[in-house]
Amino acid sequence: METLPGLRELPRKAIAEMEFHENQADAAYEFCVLQRVSAVDKDFKRVSFKFVIFDDCYFRNCKFEDCDFTGAQFKDSSFRGSCFPGSCFNYTRFRNCRITPNLISQNLPGWENVALEFAQGLRVNFAQTGDVDGVNRAIKAELRATRVHLRKAAWSGETHYRNKYQGLERLAFGWRSTVFEIFEFVWGNGESLSKLFRTIALVIVICSLVYVGQDYEFEKAIIEAVRTFLGTSTTENVVPLLHESMAASRFVLLGLFVSVLVKRLSRR
Repeated sequence: METLPGLRELPRKAIAEMEFHENQADAAYEFCVLQRVSAVDKDFKRVSFKFVIFDDCYFRNCKFEDCDFTGAQFKDSSFRGSCFPGSCFNYTRFRNCRITPNLISQNLPGWENVALEFAQGLRVNFAQTGDVDGVNRAIKAELRATRVHLRKAAWSGETHYRNKYQGLERLAFGWRSTVFEIFEFVWGNGESLSKLFRTIALVIVICSLVYVGQDYEFEKAIIEAVRTFLGTSTTENVVPLLHESMAASRFVLLGLFVSVLVKRLSRR
């Protein structure tokens, strides 16, 4: 095949229907296509798998220590019981692979944009294999990376962000970052029941302070605030629009509560 100007042919090599029968160290399989390759209880140390395509492979209880998977693709493969201490997963892609969710906490790329793509890819992959725990971990990692990216795009003084986002675009990221932080505080962007309960408790405390300001004892103020939030209070409105405001808060917060439950249950 004729090579086009400015391009060079990659040294792509196919390795098919084989098994690793011994440990590997300081080896390189860059740009290889591994098809139906397997290994069981083997150690891989400082092995380069850059831009490797794992297709229908099986690696069970293997240890990949300080390996480089930059740009690798994992398709229809199983890494059940395998671990990847110190390994690099920059720009990797996953499709229908059984792999440990610990990648999220132990092998997340350092750049927030790469980490975001990594978490998004793993989230889709875990959903394909029915790994609920993996989906939850990936979503949380995705939210953390999104939070850092929005903050830096809006407020960072780093040269990269100042040159890339300027003027109205930077202002737009400031708005998006502010909204993200508000939702993160209120209900963890749909992923934290504890934060939602905290917000409900905060609303009740604020309401109770209004009652305290109307000469209610603190204990009675708390009880009346809870009743007002639940819509069961028969006390006359001591402050204009208090009951209406609490009713609006009740509908919004209970709606968010149901939304979190539905999202959690829908992943099972």
